[in-house]
Amino acid sequence: MDNLILHGGGASLVVAVKLGAPPAILHWGPGLPDDVDPKILKALASHQGGPGSADVFVDASLAMEAGLGLLGPSGIVVHRAGQDWGSRFVVTDTAVASDRIQIFCRDDHTKIGLNYDLRLDAVTGVLTVSSALTNLGEVPLEVTEFATAVLPIANHMTDLIGFTGRWALEFQRERLKRFAGTYLRESRRGRTSHDGLPAIILCGGSTDEAQGEAYGLHLGWSGNHRIRVDSLHDGRVFAGLGALLGPGEIRLEQGQTFDGPTIHAAYSREGLSDLSQRFHAHVRSQILRPETRAKVRPVHYNTWEAVFFDHDLDRLKAIADRAAAVGVERFVLDDGWFGSRRDDTSGLGDWYVSAEVYPEGLKPLIDYVTGLGMEMGIWFEPEMVNPDSDLYRAHPDWVLGLAQVEQVPFRNQLVLDISRPEVSDYLFERIDAILRDHDIGYVKWDMNRDISHPGDHQGYQRSHAQVQALYALLERLRVAHPRVEFESCASGGARADYGVLSYTDRIWTSDSNDALARQDI
Repeated sequence: MDNLILHGGGASLVVAVKLGAPPAILHWGPGLPDDVDPKILKALASHQGGPGSADVFVDASLAMEAGLGLLGPSGIVVHRAGQDWGSRFVVTDTAVASDRIQIFCRDDHTKIGLNYDLRLDAVTGVLTVSSALTNLGEVPLEVTEFATAVLPIANHMTDLIGFTGRWALEFQRERLKRFAGTYLRESRRGRTSHDGLPAIILCGGSTDEAQGEAYGLHLGWSGNHRIRVDSLHDGRVFAGLGALLGPGEIRLEQGQTFDGPTIHAAYSREGLSDLSQRFHAHVRSQILRPETRAKVRPVHYNTWEAVFFDHDLDRLKAIADRAAAVGVERFVLDDGWFGSRRDDTSGLGDWYVSAEVYPEGLKPLIDYVTGLGMEMGIWFEPEMVNPDSDLYRAHPDWVLGLAQVEQVPFRNQLVLDISRPEVSDYLFERIDAILRDHDIGYVKWDMNRDISHPGDHQGYQRSHAQVQALYALLERLRVAHPRVEFESCASGGARADYGVLSYTDRIWTSDSNDALARQDI
């Protein structure tokens, strides 16, 4: 078949998959009848050229690769020592299910393979797109840019809604009129960031919460990312989302594959609230693990604002009494329970219970808390280390940085290179020991600085590998401790995306605890 169609949640997806031709989306949006003629859709998407334009209409593709000759957005930029940059990927095979289309492509000249996996949920109408690039040649392939996919957007979506923010005021909408040319948002902070949620909404000019058409797109990735919307001179509109890659980060040897982060996208004809509800249902049914979906979220208390670093067993017991009396169901011990951590200048990375503060260990406090009927939680910031710590003194080469420049000061801490197996193993062993030896049901996993110099001990950039290592470490801990609930926190909501949510159970939305201010976050 030259064209394949999926329906779900009031939306339809029509994909051109003719063998020997580039794959392309002919329609993504309002639901269509089963007998729709794809030829009509293709004709509607084409335009008559004018003077000063190509003699033929150049079709788009999912990859928007250079070999198409379409002088618009570039979804994939690769090369081998400056050559093999002009791929044109053509379909070699497909696999189809009721809610899924897999497309297998390759370019025999540049010896590169490219596969796509598209799923349209039957209930929510959420479209997920993943892709994988494989080096089929003998010479290493440098991947400079890689959008997971470049998706067409109906050109009557005249408005863009992006997201910005800051600490304690995350997820702020920024609405503007779509303009000719390129809208580009990037984050280079090494985490999702307060000011760069990896998401975009395109909607009609009159669309509001209750009515109107809207397309929402979210990149499930917890690191550097790029969101790009291109409005071409011929009226076509495309949105591309992908990980933002640093110099030399992705170099594929023969047979190696690079997997792009998953795009989660939805269409609504009933306004922004309906669009949000589709994503909410998608998170609950497809992203969160079943144990989390079934669990009633407990009333939660955190010790941070009450004691900061001044831990005292009797004082904490008194706070626990008051918390239990007002109905708290989970009691979380925050920063300050380990090593020499009496303030934020030392001890980070030394994940051993402080004998100075807790001479009998954490058990007396945990027993007291659980005896009051509350679940015990605990704070970690595994990816970070203080220079004034036993860990750093023993392994100064474990941190990310550049030998020739000083680190940008940031909360008196540096970033561990958790992509190194010995670093990840150390963190697993220490966190595993705390969870194994104590009755703890919840981990608050924090990250309180950006990654300004993401170089490893050999000088190679490791931003992308750092995120992959984070996911692997979280998964390893969840397998070892399946009943423990993990929260993603990063100075509030600076790591809030569907990527990290696939390995955790909840997100700390913001460090702002003001009930009124939270309504705008």
